[in-house]
Amino acid sequence: MNGPDNTAPWLSQDIGQTAIPGSASWNGNSYKVKGSGAIGAGNRDSFHYAYQPVQGDFEMIANVAFASEIDNGAKAGLMVRESLEPDAPAAMLVLSPEELFGMEAQFLSRSVKQGPFTSANVTGDGFNPPYWLKLVREGNTISGYVSQDGQHWGPAGSATGTWPDKMYIGMAVDAEKSTSNFDYLSAATFTGVSLNRSPAFTVNNPPSDTVSVPAYTLMGHMTDGAYVTVTNNGVTVIDSEFIAGDTDFSKTVPLGEGVNTIVVSAKNSDVFGNMVNKKTFTVTYSKIATIITPSEEIPETVSLPVYELKASVNKNAAVTVTLNREKILDSVTKSAYEPFTVSLSLWEGPNEIAVSAVDAYGIGAVNRYRITYQKDWGEGLFTVSPITLTDLNGQVLSGFAASQDLFAGATFHNNSGVGQDGVLVIALYDRDDRMVRYSFLERTVPGGSDQAFKSLVHLPADPAGYKLKAFVWNRMSEKIVTSNVVTNP
Repeated sequence: MNGPDNTAPWLSQDIGQTAIPGSASWNGNSYKVKGSGAIGAGNRDSFHYAYQPVQGDFEMIANVAFASEIDNGAKAGLMVRESLEPDAPAAMLVLSPEELFGMEAQFLSRSVKQGPFTSANVTGDGFNPPYWLKLVREGNTISGYVSQDGQHWGPAGSATGTWPDKMYIGMAVDAEKSTSNFDYLSAATFTGVSLNRSPAFTVNNPPSDTVSVPAYTLMGHMTDGAYVTVTNNGVTVIDSEFIAGDTDFSKTVPLGEGVNTIVVSAKNSDVFGNMVNKKTFTVTYSKIATIITPSEEIPETVSLPVYELKASVNKNAAVTVTLNREKILDSVTKSAYEPFTVSLSLWEGPNEIAVSAVDAYGIGAVNRYRITYQKDWGEGLFTVSPITLTDLNGQVLSGFAASQDLFAGATFHNNSGVGQDGVLVIALYDRDDRMVRYSFLERTVPGGSDQAFKSLVHLPADPAGYKLKAFVWNRMSEKIVTSNVVTNP
């Protein structure tokens, strides 16, 4: 630290390598800054700087005058820079004497580290003392203005770039030696100094981020009390909410799918005027679908009435399972990839299973499965009633007669609660219990229902020992009996 310790809140130090240490002081009316070195020499700066950190937008004004003998090219004025390194990007508005034009105002800007300054000059008859300088930041643009009365301003130059949120602003003085070879200090006074800055705050989130959920939480700290507004893609999410100084904050912003440009701005007109501190964050929301994955392939058909459904979800979600529209599991939270098992009591026949999962943001999925419970009834699937015999006129017969034509009929009852396929058979067997001929009817019999079947039978000349049988096969290709077998006689 150089110079008297009476410039608070301004700090004072030499930047770069200076031949003579500089200083800054306050006399109750103005600041006096003394410095050596040369700003911009070899793309590096050496000078004395009275500065303070600043965030966001600002406006600094001062009446600047040299207060010592100076050489051509010496500079005194207002500066803002990214860091206190001698080659840091910077912008400034300074007074500087020039051999041909006399005193001129120079707006200088260095956009990259170790880069050269570009300049814009204000000279001529219209530029006369007293010299008021103003340096303003609005977003990513830093501009310089000059005035003779501190009220009416003319532009001196501007620089637009990716300036950081936090910078260092202040009063700069060097002592460039364009016509002399000895080291010396230049002195300049800064009167009527005012700095209107924006409220300071920090946000801990990175400037760009990618998330898989449709909400993003900003976390930070308010250095100064201010009214905070948050927008996302131009839509206001938080509207001028006051947050006290020295307070941590956390704000959640809903996201749209894709790129979200979130702007956090802080303003307190009572304390900082119209200065606004803005910070911009780019958040890409890549939507991830909710995926329900069975642990094993769901079979189309089962032979047991209880089925254990095993599955998992790719994210934390509330899981609901229904069986035939009846809820078995109701919005039970399951962790990502946590296997879960649900026991299902199946109806005989087709069953519909629905598994739904919804995450905390309403992103959900529904998987539907169809599983058929085929009960193994064995020979008890159908019950066959006694066979009735009638002649061709419908008269009931009590037995067989030689070479007789008759109708044999029976009723077939489906014992299952669901429709079942079957081949209804009425067959004639000889005295050696061999099937001589048969009639059949392929039918799907509704659950719990009866199906009547009547067959025309021609008896042989000697029917002694012959018999009729009625039963059900499962299908013609297999001919497995799925009922009782009724005989007559």
